[in-house]
Amino acid sequence: MQRFLFPKVKDLGREIFADYVSHAPEEYCAYNFRGKHPEYAVIYHDRDFLMTDLYDSRIQPGKDSRENWDDRHYIKLVEGNSETIIGELASFKDIKGNDRITYFLLPEFRGQGLMGQAYESFVKKLQKNKPDLSELFATVNVDNKASFRFLLGRGFNYLGWGTDITRDTSAGDEFSYYMSRRL
Repeated sequence: MQRFLFPKVKDLGREIFADYVSHAPEEYCAYNFRGKHPEYAVIYHDRDFLMTDLYDSRIQPGKDSRENWDDRHYIKLVEGNSETIIGELASFKDIKGNDRITYFLLPEFRGQGLMGQAYESFVKKLQKNKPDLSELFATVNVDNKASFRFLLGRGFNYLGWGTDITRDTSAGDEFSYYMSRRL
């Protein structure tokens, strides 16, 4: 029987976090930095860095950090006695006050329906913890057709496209689709 747990980084511990990040560093960098800073993939192979500096930055982000890593949950797939971190889900308020959701799945787990199952389980957990949650928003890079189809399959509606002004100025001139889902 499969089930999903959604621990935060502080619940994973240093070694599990390092194992996860080093598993697909190029993909992880593309996800976290929206295709910018591919050079970070090199340091993501450095286990000491992952277990100290990077892990510590996720536990106690600096006061100038634009990320709130406490909003990020890791997807732990539990099958019998086996537990594997397969990706991430995050829910947070964007700069416009919308309830936003993001997700990432390691490449070798894609195409198996796991993200869909994890996503639905995560949304149920969100609704239980935030009973007033009525709508989720997402943005998808226009080049990411698989993610666009994924969200349509989860009941999201296409609202339009343009530069992503809901995150911060670092999104720059990248074009994204805007989508929402009523709960």
